[in-house]
Amino acid sequence: MSTIASTDPRTHGEPSARAASPGRVPRSLLPSVSAELYKLVRRPATWLLAGFFALVIVAFNDVVASIAIRTMSANDPDLSLFHDMLRFENFSSSALGVVASIGGPIALILGAFISGSEYGWNTFKTVLTSGPSRLSILGSKVIALAFVVTAFVVVGWTASAAASLVVSVIDGTAVNAPSFGNLVGGLGAGWLITAVWAMIGLSLGVIFRSTTAPIGIGLIWGLAAETIISVFGGSISFFHTVQRYLIGPNASTLTNAVKATISTNDLSVHLSTIHAVLVLVGYAAVLAAIATQLFRTRDLT
Repeated sequence: MSTIASTDPRTHGEPSARAASPGRVPRSLLPSVSAELYKLVRRPATWLLAGFFALVIVAFNDVVASIAIRTMSANDPDLSLFHDMLRFENFSSSALGVVASIGGPIALILGAFISGSEYGWNTFKTVLTSGPSRLSILGSKVIALAFVVTAFVVVGWTASAAASLVVSVIDGTAVNAPSFGNLVGGLGAGWLITAVWAMIGLSLGVIFRSTTAPIGIGLIWGLAAETIISVFGGSISFFHTVQRYLIGPNASTLTNAVKATISTNDLSVHLSTIHAVLVLVGYAAVLAAIATQLFRTRDLT
């Protein structure tokens, strides 16, 4: 006797056996992750964002510092700060300072592009017909994003090291390697900050089912709203408390923990490194949980 497979309305037409079999062994994520990485490598936008990420690090560190040194007076108290920014042994912490202040929104664009573009191209339903579950699809995007963020950080730090080396050779200053702790700490903190921003973008892309809305909201929040709150935080106690849970001040805390030479606008808020890590991870975790629930239960169009 033939049977007709039932469907669960919560999965919008997907077989209920897939969603209602807790003992079922999930398929390996490796094929889905490989497919995601393949798509990202072949998309020009990924390379453009990676190049822009590295360019921003070099421009706001080496270029700005070089211009400042050549235009400031010899008695300016900030002159030594810019000289320190250009020293090769400080390239890791200097790159981290740029990422903590303005590099994050670039990663947000990457994350929003990875998830939001699927809605614009209407490709999620096509992928689901080939076998993977919704959680497998979303999980593969998160894992692929982690790999791409790692590549972004490596490219950015390599560009910063190359630019600092060129400047040191031109200026005739000593080329000393950064300490192991400074290099690893800078890379680790840079990866975490970049990954959090990218995960926020990916989650917002799922929540809003688009690319433009997450990018607009993320840029307004990261470049404008947090700055405004920080300004008021100096005189209004409520905003000073709110500052403790913003991305910028907590990213700056990680920057200061590895002795970054570039300063930020969030130094009025003094936080512990553990507090900063928990807040940053909390942003990514909460938004990821919301995005996962919505991705599982609502229509994909």
